[in-house]
Amino acid sequence: MSRRRDRRWQLVALIGVFFLLSGIIYGKSLNNKFIQWDDGYLIVDNPTVHEISPWSVQEAFRTYDPELYIPLTMLSYQMDHLVWGLNPFGFHL
Repeated sequence: MSRRRDRRWQLVALIGVFFLLSGIIYGKSLNNKFIQWDDGYLIVDNPTVHEISPWSVQEAFRTYDPELYIPLTMLSYQMDHLVWGLNPFGFHL
């Protein structure tokens, strides 16, 4: 029984260290703004992201670009926009 408890504690500690290191490494990026590289095209100026409707969900899967077909990412952007608006903090979480 104690071995099982020790393994569980080790797993919890490992996950905690992972989250702590992730926070230390990437925490400062949460307050950054959108960048002009691709955020404008994919998020800020993309009408498909700015609303969630049956049309916009279909459009995320229907719009096909062989170099950039990312329907699940677009759905994630729609949800982020629904919760956070155009606040970059929510998109960086």
